[in-house]
Amino acid sequence: MKRCPQLRKLSVEHQAALSLAVQVKRAAEKASQEELRPWVVQIQDRWWSELLPHFQAEESHLVPALQAAGLSTLAERAIQEHRAIEDLVFDSKLPCRTRLTQFAELLRDHVRFEERILFETAQTNLSEKELDEIQAGLSETP
Repeated sequence: MKRCPQLRKLSVEHQAALSLAVQVKRAAEKASQEELRPWVVQIQDRWWSELLPHFQAEESHLVPALQAAGLSTLAERAIQEHRAIEDLVFDSKLPCRTRLTQFAELLRDHVRFEERILFETAQTNLSEKELDEIQAGLSETP
């Protein structure tokens, strides 16, 4: 299904997240141990600049609309995955390679879930007015 205009901003941001996941996964597979630390720093930087604002926007605007429409299970899954990604970004107990691999895989799987299931469900079950309200809220978010 084609992405509705109201959710396009989030989909564009997902493309950047997928690109990050691919880069991190590749580094985790091929980089030397000493080359991995800068990747950990990069995912932390990207957390603050891109991922956290994206997750906050979804949780502030999309998740409440889904919950109001009786789609709490999907909304809760999105929130749980956001927290799991955050945990990996800052889990210094895991070895770098493991941490980066798990981060890349979870981020990729999460974006796929949102694009293939969450957004498709939103487009099918939310009214144009509800989608417009989500878009208006996203427009206020940097």
